[in-house]
Amino acid sequence: MDGLKPTVVWDVDDVLNDLMAAWLVHVWAPAHPDRPIALADVRANPPHQLLGIDRAAYHASLDAFRLGDGYAAMAPNPSILAWLEAKGERCHHVALTATAYRAAPSTAAWVLRHFGSWIRQFAFVPADRPGEVLPRFDADKGAWLSRLRAPAVLVDDGPANLAAAASAGAGAIRWPQPWNGGSGTPADALRELDTWLGEHGAA
Repeated sequence: MDGLKPTVVWDVDDVLNDLMAAWLVHVWAPAHPDRPIALADVRANPPHQLLGIDRAAYHASLDAFRLGDGYAAMAPNPSILAWLEAKGERCHHVALTATAYRAAPSTAAWVLRHFGSWIRQFAFVPADRPGEVLPRFDADKGAWLSRLRAPAVLVDDGPANLAAAASAGAGAIRWPQPWNGGSGTPADALRELDTWLGEHGAA
């Protein structure tokens, strides 16, 4: 295969899967029946201030969910799965996530179980967590992307990640979520991806 084929770099949580929605249903709602919140009302990510808890407590709860059966049982995003089945052979694919070091193995296993036919590489930029001191190879996803030789595009729900990708010279496609102001639909984002790939030689 041509090593310079365009590369689609997929964020994992809230793009390839519905992590926030699953955490709200399976963790937040049972523990806080008096304070339910719908995914559509999550206007910031992380949503700790909206939930009335501190950031460290939110991250600890989310990481615990990532390490448990609830994360393993999440279904893959059906629109992305259908797109890959129809068009995935046109380009290379990488999963790139910003997650806690201790949660990375379960995330990688989930990605390869559901998307391994197309996504052959998994990478992560460790998220800051108390008590974890790790070598800092990449400051953000943009730094990771800057090392790719082939044209690359990041599909992500995080505005800061998309800005970092653009600064690194990569394409940036916003996956719509309530916290990123993303207008449009997943189908619109995938059409934008088709356009980007067409412009970079992946017909």
